[in-house]
Amino acid sequence: MTYADALQVLVIFKERDYVQSRPHLYIRSLKSNKWVRPKGVRIVGSCDSIEVLDWESEQWENIPFKEFDFGLW
Repeated sequence: MTYADALQVLVIFKERDYVQSRPHLYIRSLKSNKWVRPKGVRIVGSCDSIEVLDWESEQWENIPFKEFDFGLW
């Protein structure tokens, strides 16, 4: 599954409003090796990376596409 596919799955679940069973996007930076559910995600096409907004620190972390994994659950 590509990142675009995962976003499409999330949109489908959001439109159907499955409040309890909706999957959530989790991202794991290969540096930290820790799965987190981000507060926000934005794609930076100019440098082929994503930026992830952390719930606690309210800071954006820039992660190159090659250095992260994602999952839905």
